[in-house]
Amino acid sequence: MSWGGFLPMRKLKNNEFIQTSYQVKSIALLQMSQWLSRNGVRHVVLCPGSRSAPLTLAIARSGLMKIFTGVDERSAGFAGLGLALGTQRPVVVVCTSGTALLNLGPAVAEAFYLRLPLVILSADRPAGYEGQQRGQVIRQDGVLDHHLRAFFRWAPDEPAWDVSSSEKLFDQAFATAMNECGPIHINVPLCEPLYENQEIVQTQIHSPSMGNKMTLKQRQIKSSIVSNLQGDLMNALETGKKIWFLAGMNRPDEGLRNILQDLQNLGVGCIWHEDLANIKAGIPIRDEWFRTSPLDVPSLLISWGGPLVSKHLQLFLRHNPHFKHWRIDPRGDCIDTYNRLDGVWKSSPELALKSIHNIIQKFVQKNPLTTRFPSDKPKSALNALALKSVVDFDQKMRIRYPNLPFSDALALSVVLPYLKYCRVHLGNSSLVRKFLALPWDKSEIKSIHCNRGTSGIEGSVSTAIGEAWAHPEDSLWILNGDLATAYDAGAWMLEPRPSVKMVILNNGGGDIFRELPGSSIQPECEQLFATPRSIQWSSWCQGYGRPHRLATDLDSLREGLNWLSALEGTGFLEILTHPSPNRQAEKILREGIES
Repeated sequence: MSWGGFLPMRKLKNNEFIQTSYQVKSIALLQMSQWLSRNGVRHVVLCPGSRSAPLTLAIARSGLMKIFTGVDERSAGFAGLGLALGTQRPVVVVCTSGTALLNLGPAVAEAFYLRLPLVILSADRPAGYEGQQRGQVIRQDGVLDHHLRAFFRWAPDEPAWDVSSSEKLFDQAFATAMNECGPIHINVPLCEPLYENQEIVQTQIHSPSMGNKMTLKQRQIKSSIVSNLQGDLMNALETGKKIWFLAGMNRPDEGLRNILQDLQNLGVGCIWHEDLANIKAGIPIRDEWFRTSPLDVPSLLISWGGPLVSKHLQLFLRHNPHFKHWRIDPRGDCIDTYNRLDGVWKSSPELALKSIHNIIQKFVQKNPLTTRFPSDKPKSALNALALKSVVDFDQKMRIRYPNLPFSDALALSVVLPYLKYCRVHLGNSSLVRKFLALPWDKSEIKSIHCNRGTSGIEGSVSTAIGEAWAHPEDSLWILNGDLATAYDAGAWMLEPRPSVKMVILNNGGGDIFRELPGSSIQPECEQLFATPRSIQWSSWCQGYGRPHRLATDLDSLREGLNWLSALEGTGFLEILTHPSPNRQAEKILREGIES
């Protein structure tokens, strides 16, 4: 006798049908591997599980894709995110049924906001199992929907399965992931047996369209400039009003970089960017500079890309509503970060800014500076004046760093020269802010990334490992906090293990809470917010089979960085700092810099 809401289960198909379905399932799974490859998939992250065994074996045995494995689905999802970031191709993560799928939620949310084509391929129990007290059964259909571009259900075990409709489903799924710039989920209910599928020779399978489809590329949306935006742009040009171009977080893009350089050379408007935008043109955003420098609001703001870290720039724009703001967005999303959005131009930034450049270039050619601004300073000097102001600010700040106590800020300034020509992944919270505040040029770093889609601390290490898989030819450094590194421990169970340089800023917990005005004054700050944890990182690294060095002062830091830089394979450099020197360093860097 049983209690607890047990209900009669829907009857499964008889043994005769299941026996006949072996071959059907094998054919379907072989086709699936071919459809994945044809739609541009070159990398798959596989997580262990019995229900997903048919998916795992079909992909692994196809030989069509490069395989990586992860025990912890949360880390595996972020590793897939890093692969998608590094390759700009769709990356598949395969997981088994039940809570395994839920553990992919953080990576899916990050992919949604970073607009990366992450594809979740989850195995499921057959229809009728849910609610029947069977293990690893949850409501999987639609469980991730809030952070997906689309959800699909594919059931090769069911009688209605056929090659044509399944082929269309996979084509539609991957077209959505690429063209809509985001994650998708394909849920696959599978019946037992799971390991006894017959081997099907690839040449026995025929699909008329197989091999005829080119690898998908992200759609470049091209449209004529929005008429209202063109009117606002021409009005600003003709009246000599200030124009700002604001680049948000983005991957390195040589085409966009060149267009921005050409735009800057025209001498019209200011181009602002954070280091996470990965562009060389324009003026770097320093949060403290925006906090202390008196600025005039622009007449026209044109923005694109991901979120900004700079709190004070965002506050400046939100508190000055008297300007026009147009956003360039490939999906056409109305992202109104500054509570002042006049319109969205659905276009890729590269194509849109090229059109804007052409308009400005024609205007400049027809209107030389002497006729545009006969009695005032040439507005073309605005960019140079703003740049000089930031350069002066950086020079003022640089002379303060040698006077800092041994702290996070001082340590990062010493680390920075070692990052030239490398790929860099930053942890969230205080670390990314302190790194962006460093008043030195970072343009020689190959790329800088931080998971700012959701700005969570989880997955930073796993994401970096995924990008290291995508670019094994490059040196990749990870700069992360102590709690965030421990939180992503599953990253070190990803295989194969790439070579990465791991720098842990061990400041004894969530140090940002000791800095924030609200949490820092609470008597429970240490226990409830900073939450320090006593971790012996040397033992922790030994457990994962990785070498470790400890830096407690400038001499040991420089020795450790030389060791880490020369090391072949993965190594950990732990930089031990303390709350009191960190607060003292912040005070030195902030005091007396008001203009």
